[in-house]
Amino acid sequence: SPIAPVSPTPVSPTPVVAESVEVDGSLSFSGFQAESFPTEGTPEYEGFKGDVKKGIATSLGVDADKVTILAMTLGGRRVRGRSLTETTLKVVFKVEVPKRSSGDEATKVSDDLKSVDVVANVKAASSDNDDTIWSGVDVNDASVTTHKPSEENEEEEEEEEEEE
Repeated sequence: SPIAPVSPTPVSPTPVVAESVEVDGSLSFSGFQAESFPTEGTPEYEGFKGDVKKGIATSLGVDADKVTILAMTLGGRRVRGRSLTETTLKVVFKVEVPKRSSGDEATKVSDDLKSVDVVANVKAASSDNDDTIWSGVDVNDASVTTHKPSEENEEEEEEEEEEE
């Protein structure tokens, strides 16, 4: 029997943009001197945070604007006061990375963070700041998970359907 021609389904034009995926991650740096950590809310703190952001971006081969630092905690507490001990700095971040056909973006980010010297990249980023704060510091843990899309997107889609 003859096969009827199938007319293509109309597709709304979308700009061709490389798809990206948001990945949540955290890095723990050991051997950190708590007393040299800048106080939250100061220009030094913002500079330090920017250096960490650039160091993570360099380590992952993405632009710094793709990285967002969500939190920085010293020894398991929010950084406010100062103590004179060697402690752990935990940095929680999210990063936008290119979508991979294999769907293993989180694994790729994790492998990248473990295979490069993140501390060296942060030090390199802090050329205008004092990088002695990083002497003797090592990454002792990197954990990464694929970011779950927020429910807001689903709600927006539902609203669009109602308008039709």
